[in-house]
Amino acid sequence: QEIQPPSHVAERYIELLCQYQPEVVYNFLRTNDNYRLEEALDICAMARLLDATAYLLERTGDVKGAFKLILDTLRSELDNFGEKYCNEIGANTQFSSSVEHIQTILQALLQLCQRNSTRVNEKSRQTMWLPVFDMVLSMPNKFKRSINNDLLDVFKTLIADVLNSMMGYIKLPDILQKIIEDPSYESGQFKDIKPIILGMLDTYNYEETLLKTTNHILIHDVQLSLTNLYSLSHRGVVADNDCCCLCDRPAAIESCTEGISDDVIVFSCSHLYHCSCLGISGSTTLGITCLLCDKTAKPSLTHQTRLTSTPRGEE
Repeated sequence: QEIQPPSHVAERYIELLCQYQPEVVYNFLRTNDNYRLEEALDICAMARLLDATAYLLERTGDVKGAFKLILDTLRSELDNFGEKYCNEIGANTQFSSSVEHIQTILQALLQLCQRNSTRVNEKSRQTMWLPVFDMVLSMPNKFKRSINNDLLDVFKTLIADVLNSMMGYIKLPDILQKIIEDPSYESGQFKDIKPIILGMLDTYNYEETLLKTTNHILIHDVQLSLTNLYSLSHRGVVADNDCCCLCDRPAAIESCTEGISDDVIVFSCSHLYHCSCLGISGSTTLGITCLLCDKTAKPSLTHQTRLTSTPRGEE
């Protein structure tokens, strides 16, 4: 059995990781739970580890705090990134490194929204997703005078990532309405996001077709099952014996008191019973099961009385 160190030892280890290997703190927090949340949160916040701090805030139930932390950090990083490279031509190693850093923060934010979207209502989902979408959507307009085409391409990629992630949680008409109302596209210049919109519409059409096909298959299966069930319910059943399985008397026996033939019931298992033996009166047979096949079924009070008064096998 694996030995778990005390919480103060684990917290000291987290503190050392923050100093010497900050990139592994997040994975350590996810794969271990022998630490106190508040203490670990203070340590990660002091070390300014965004992913670890947001993860611990989410675990403590402060989803809004985690969301605001990552959103504010992403907004600051995007502004600094745009201002730094808007007047530069061409991409270099430092540019690529900055792009990877921004994409990492964005993915952390999108994953946070996705994890919590299934727990809240539609209004709360819009409160999470739309601010993220508004922020990345405004970036191309904010740096539209940039001479760095690579910078604008990065912003388009970020917009596409957000759109693809939010499509399963926000209604498509709401997304399109948000794009149309954005000041960046008020003049009707949608050429920059035309591929994204067309891709969204294609996905919507595909999902609609998939839904219709699935419904058609399910309706067909239900209809086929009901037809088979109806046929089985109206099919004749042959008893394997012409005597009642409870009293061993022939099926066509006259009642001693009324001088008329007692009705019989034959189950799909081919076992035959007198209705009087099962305590059935009238035409109601709902809930009646074979006593030999259904071990949980019990003879009715009428049958128990019959067994007491009439020996088995005698009329």
